[in-house]
Amino acid sequence: MAAGIPGSVRNTNPGWLKERHADFKNRSEHRQKLRPPMGEQMQVDLGEVKIKNLQGIPVKLWFITFVLSHSRYKFIHWQDRPFVTKDVIDAHELAFVYYGGMTRKIVYDQVICCLRVKTTAT
Repeated sequence: MAAGIPGSVRNTNPGWLKERHADFKNRSEHRQKLRPPMGEQMQVDLGEVKIKNLQGIPVKLWFITFVLSHSRYKFIHWQDRPFVTKDVIDAHELAFVYYGGMTRKIVYDQVICCLRVKTTAT
C-alpha cells in the first residue's frame, strides 16, 4: 500500500486575490465564521489523475483526500489502482494516525458511493 503524504491541491495565489478583490479580507473573515469548530468535521473526497511516468508513458493514479474543515489541514493518500472498500478504510486509519485522532463528523463527497467492491467466489 502506498504511504499517504500531506499535500494540497489548492493553487490559489492569495496576493493575486487581494489585488483583484478589495473586499478579500471581509470575505475571509466571513468564511472563517462559517467553519465548524476544531475537531468537529472532516471532508473526504476520492479522485483520479493521469500523469506521465519517468518514461513518458501516461499512467493513472487514484487518491483520497481528507481535509479538516476548521484548519483546512490536508492529508492525501495515493495508490496505483482503483480504491476498493478495504483501501478506503485503510486510508481513513492512516489519516487518523496522521492527524492524531478523528473528528466527530465526516462528510463524504457523493463519489464515495461508487467504490468497487471485491467479491469472493464461493
